[in-house]
Formats: sequence, C-alpha cells, structure tokens
Amino acid sequence: MKIIVLSSGHMAKPSVNGGLWDKGATNTIVHEGLEVPRFTEALSLWLLEHGYRVMRVADNITLRETLKVVKGFPHDLAIEVHMNASDNPNASGVEVFYNSKDSCGQMLKDIASKFCSRFSKTIGYPNRGAKDSKGSLAWNRVIDKSILVELGFINGSKVDQEMLLDARAPLVFAETMGQVILEVMAYAGHMKT
Repeated sequence: MKIIVLSSGHMAKPSVNGGLWDKGATNTIVHEGLEVPRFTEALSLWLLEHGYRVMRVADNITLRETLKVVKGFPHDLAIEVHMNASDNPNASGVEVFYNSKDSCGQMLKDIASKFCSRFSKTIGYPNRGAKDSKGSLAWNRVIDKSILVELGFINGSKVDQEMLLDARAPLVFAETMGQVILEVMAYAGHMKT
C-alpha cells in the first residue's frame, strides 16, 4: 500500500507553539489557510477510498515544523496544496511545482503536467503548467518525492476566485489529482494495480 502525505500549505488555526498565524494569501475576505484544508480533506478521502494510506500534516504548525515532520515520515508522494496570489488582478490558472533533481523527477513532472492539463480543462481556466523548481522552493528542496500545487489565484481573476470558493471544487480537485496519481504511479512502476 502506497503512502501519500498531504499538507495544506498554510495554517488554518493559530500555531500550537504560540507563533504567528500564517494565513497565506488573502483577498481580504477569504484566507488561503482557511480554504485549502477543504481541498486536502477531499483528496485524503478519495485516496483512502482507493486503497492509499494518507498522512495529513496538522493545519496548525509552521512550515519549518511541517518540513521536519514530513522529512522524517516514509512516503511515496508528498503533496502541498496552496492558492496563489498576485498583484495582477487578472492573474489566473493552475500550476504545479516539482523538482527535476529529485530521485523520482520524471514521475513528479508527469503528475504535475497531467494534473494541470486535466484540472484546467475541467474547471475552465488557464493551465500555467508544470514548473521545475530545481529545488528552489523549500518544499521541493527538503522533501523527496514532492509536488507543490497552486490551485488558482485567490486574489486574481473572478473565475479563479469563484472556482476556489465553489463547494464542488474540492471534489473536482480530489478526483482529478487522485486519478492522475493512480495512473502515473502505476505506469511508473511505483504501484501494483
């Protein structure tokens, strides 16, 4: 049975250690840290229903604490989910970061590319693509076999904002990402079907 680690990227609650509450991106009404857990929870349920083991990172620990927890936990894939932000009010689209220097770089690129393509077609907004972080993002640099998903712009285009707050969006995300993981990991030989 394969193990998938899921992290919501920013805190949904104040830090357990009394640190600052990192709410992530905001559009003055909605905070990334409060919305992203809906998406990770939906994906967690999809993966569990399809025979995966899932480890969800607590929503009230810092990035440093998250990296320490995940780095020490054996896994086949680690996914951190975010909502993007931009100074451009028309910014739109989904993108996924992976690290080509990773031991599973090609598999990660395949997951990132397929997810971006399918999710953007299903939702109906731009595919910003799979992007090689080359280890420049802490998540991709510290965590082996990891991707970082930017679902859309919480403060960007009206289409992105409406999609990110739509009650059905987490289910679409979970189904799309889940199917891609199932297909790519099976094809890559990382999972017996």
